[in-house]
Amino acid sequence: MNGRRRWVWPVWAVMSAVGYFLGSYAAFFLGHLVLGNLMLPIGIGAGVGLAQRPVLDRLVGGRPDPLLSLGWPLASALGLLTGFLVGGAAASLLGVTIPFELSWPTGVMVYVASSLVGGLVTGTLQFLLLRPHTSRALWWVLASIIGWAISGTGWAIAARSVGLLPLLLAPTAAGTMLGLSTGGSIRWLFGRTTGQTRQEPDDKPI
Repeated sequence: MNGRRRWVWPVWAVMSAVGYFLGSYAAFFLGHLVLGNLMLPIGIGAGVGLAQRPVLDRLVGGRPDPLLSLGWPLASALGLLTGFLVGGAAASLLGVTIPFELSWPTGVMVYVASSLVGGLVTGTLQFLLLRPHTSRALWWVLASIIGWAISGTGWAIAARSVGLLPLLLAPTAAGTMLGLSTGGSIRWLFGRTTGQTRQEPDDKPI
């Protein structure tokens, strides 16, 4: 792989963590004004998407694609909102309240399941945005499912603890897990791109 892109994985992880943290707390405060708990997945998705956008701009050749720049955070916000709604429907059938009741095992499993659905929808929408830029875009759907499932698990485990430190660490840990689990994939996806930025692919993803 192009050595000049070694920065992608760690920077992607840091930006994902920052976006997750800021998005979750922005959603917490805005939720008191509009949409209530629905602001949580919207805030997290938009926060992560906006934070990841500068990395994507560099990967597509330094020339921002307006559709990619606007659509990336919208896709993650819509994807997580869909997962939240599906998880909420499942939770109501099981007598669990999310996102705040993370009882083991039912509450945690519902939260992780909603993250899986959110990752699937997010990855599918973002695949459509990535397709003009890389021939490997379809793999992003799988990477998104795995990444959001891992981050949802990290959030659920950290949030079950009591105290200020776990409250601060939960979104940071979840965002870091998301970035680490998808950073290698986004780097590999752009090992071969379309147009003038096309490069020879690696043998396999990281």
